[in-house]
Amino acid sequence: MDKHTNILTVAIPVFERYEFFEAAVASVLNQSIIPKLIVVDNNSKHDLFEKFCKKNKITYYKNDTNIGMFRNWNRCHELADSIYVMVLGDDDTLEPNFVNNFLTVLNNHSTIDLYYTNFNVIKIPDLKKSNHNHIFPFGYFPNGKEVINYAIKYGLGLLYSVIIRKNKFTGYYFDFHGSNDWLWIYSNIENFEIYGEKDSLVNYGIHELQDSSFKSNSHLQCILTVGYIYERVLKITGGISNENIYNAQRKANAAMLKFFCIVSKEKLSTILSQSNIYSNYLYDFLTTHRFYKIYSYVPLFIRIFTYKVLRKLKLIHPF
Repeated sequence: MDKHTNILTVAIPVFERYEFFEAAVASVLNQSIIPKLIVVDNNSKHDLFEKFCKKNKITYYKNDTNIGMFRNWNRCHELADSIYVMVLGDDDTLEPNFVNNFLTVLNNHSTIDLYYTNFNVIKIPDLKKSNHNHIFPFGYFPNGKEVINYAIKYGLGLLYSVIIRKNKFTGYYFDFHGSNDWLWIYSNIENFEIYGEKDSLVNYGIHELQDSSFKSNSHLQCILTVGYIYERVLKITGGISNENIYNAQRKANAAMLKFFCIVSKEKLSTILSQSNIYSNYLYDFLTTHRFYKIYSYVPLFIRIFTYKVLRKLKLIHPF
């Protein structure tokens, strides 16, 4: 049996950070069936990625300039030469049977557009595995309605590390840095034939350097995009029932409550001065909920303290 497959390309986008990279690559090359592998460097200042790839005969691309994270993810899809593509974070790893399980599913459902698996959370640097609190539907679905229903009921949570049929990928939004991976997945999954694997075959690394961590500059913007996804995407695509409409709006409101409790007046003004789908949503939200415009003038430390108290008293809906 051939231990390689040309059906799937795993693309690893990289920029500067190297300390987790070799483990991510090893998890791809140690698959029981090895997929194609490419590394797309977003113009790092050092040559560590290039040297490693050359030494290990891995296809390596380097952008002439830093084009931004989501443009680079889009480039990963563009450069892949296979029917299916997966973008794998440089701080994530795959279980050895990940590709084999995907090909087994593909043998039974040859026209699926998107494949995702359950996952483990790996705390770096101690590398301890733990469960997550996200809930997904598993099995075969002719469309993504069930995934949308789960997201409205239990919250967002699909990893960006999913396998996508290349000709169905339309590109991540990149005019604003936020949870644009979730935006694309939940905006398109309604029309996708999908399979959810219940086994945990992806290890999602969490650490202080990651893009969505609380200490990152994009954490606040991710919360804003989550509110947008619930209200402008899931509320519409999942709006078959009044319950879905209510729950989607409730989760949007919960996300925006947190946003306004932790956003500085300067950051709020900066976002509102921009022109993108999220800044327009924020403007509309303030127009509809005038209380928050007034609340944003309350000193930031008071708003943060208020949010912590409300959360401790469990008076805030999870989102």
